[in-house]
Amino acid sequence: NTNSFECTSDVRRFIDLIKCVYEGLNFSEKNEKYQTMITKFLPIMINVSAQFPDLFLPAVDASFKGAQYMGKDMSLPKGLLKQLEVESGRKSGNKMIMLSILAVLNRLSSVRACRKYLRSEILPPLGKVTKRPEEETHLIKSKVVKLMTHVDNSIAVLTSELLFNLCKHNVNRMIKYTGYGNSAGLFNRHGLLGMGGGSRRAEED
Repeated sequence: NTNSFECTSDVRRFIDLIKCVYEGLNFSEKNEKYQTMITKFLPIMINVSAQFPDLFLPAVDASFKGAQYMGKDMSLPKGLLKQLEVESGRKSGNKMIMLSILAVLNRLSSVRACRKYLRSEILPPLGKVTKRPEEETHLIKSKVVKLMTHVDNSIAVLTSELLFNLCKHNVNRMIKYTGYGNSAGLFNRHGLLGMGGGSRRAEED
C-alpha cells in the first residue's frame, strides 16, 4: 500500500525492491536482461519516488564502498545517470527509458543530498570556459545539456526541469551552466524570460 508506510514490513519490502533495482543497474548495458529489468522497474520507481524519494537513498556509514554523498547511498542516482548517458548516446535511444529515468531523477532531486550529488556530477564547478556546454562531448554535462533541445519535447522538458532543480531555480545560475539559448524554452514556461538573478527556491545548499 503506497498510501501508508507506517508498517515496518512495508518499508522492508520496498527496501528489498530497491536492492533488486541496484542489482539490475549493475548489468552491462549491452545485456538484454538488463534492458528488460530496467523497463519493468522504472514505472514502479516513478510511482514510489513521487511520495517517498528518501527510500531510494538509504543512509550509509563510512565503511560503505559504493557511491555516496552526505551519508546517503547514491548507487541508484549514479546508475540512472549512467543509463541516461548510454541511451542518449545511441542513434535510437529508448524514449520510454529516457523519460522514466528523467522523471525519477527529478523526484530524487527533491532530496538535498541527491540534488547536490547530481549537481556535482552533471554541473561541476566551471573552469575556463572555451566551448558551449553541449559541445564538450566527452562530459556527461554536455550530453545532458544537449537533451534540453531534444527532438522529443517531453525529453527536452524533463531534462530542463531537472537542470533547473539542480540550479535551485536560479535563472542566472541556469544560464551560466547551460546557456541562455538552451534555457529559453524553460524560462518561457516558467514566465521568466528576460529575468535575471531570480530564485524561487529558498537558499538551502
